[in-house]
Amino acid sequence: MSSTSLAPSHPRGASEHVDAPAHESSDRLLTIDDIARWFGVSRAWVYDHTTRKRPLLPCIRFGEMTRFRRSDVESFIRTHAKHHDSK
Repeated sequence: MSSTSLAPSHPRGASEHVDAPAHESSDRLLTIDDIARWFGVSRAWVYDHTTRKRPLLPCIRFGEMTRFRRSDVESFIRTHAKHHDSK
C-alpha cells in the first residue's frame, strides 16, 4: 500500500506546522537525514519521495549524492500541506 501523506500524524496534539531546524543556514544544502528529522519521518520515506513516490520532493543530485534547497522544501510543504478548518 502506497501512502502520499507528507508526514505521519501527530497524535498527542502536536502542531501540524513543522519548522526547519533553526540552526540550519538558509543557503546550506540539506541532506536526506536533515529532511527526515525536519519532517519526522524515516530516511527511507525521504528517499522514496525523491525517487518514485508522489508527491516528489524537489532535490538536487550529484551522482549518488542527494541534497535539498531549503526554499524548495518549504515551497513543497506549502504546496502539498493539507489545511484543516478549525471551529
